[in-house]
Amino acid sequence: MGNAISALAGVMLMIAVILATVGAWIQHFITTVSEEMWVLLVMGAIVPPVGVLHGWLVWAGVL
Repeated sequence: MGNAISALAGVMLMIAVILATVGAWIQHFITTVSEEMWVLLVMGAIVPPVGVLHGWLVWAGVL
């Protein structure tokens, strides 16, 4: 029983991380298009961690 709960928690954590990452990348795309930041849009498309970090920073209110 303990292994099943541990495995379920691991799967749920992985799903949460994937959703947060994809959501942040989509936020990056929406923000850069609406603010006409074309260079940052291209950088986020070529180097996805740049886009994800930018999306998280938008969510945090930093950018």
